[in-house]
Amino acid sequence: FPVTIANGMKKVCFQVDSEEELIAVHHAALNQGLKTFLIHDSGYTEFHGQVTKTAVSIGPAEDSLIDLVTGNLKLY
Repeated sequence: FPVTIANGMKKVCFQVDSEEELIAVHHAALNQGLKTFLIHDSGYTEFHGQVTKTAVSIGPAEDSLIDLVTGNLKLY
């Protein structure tokens, strides 16, 4: 993916309905062998310092591989 990195990468935001669904998306990406990272927020501005899981990054990878994990999610 050197060309992709040099030329920038597509970013798409999807919506999930719960933290459990967010974790499930992360695990599904792992199970597909995709690079993925579960992002934690320190929660200082909204949750009085309670750490929350707020997002998952997936990729870089071919769109078709990421679609296997995200294809059923709603765009945000």
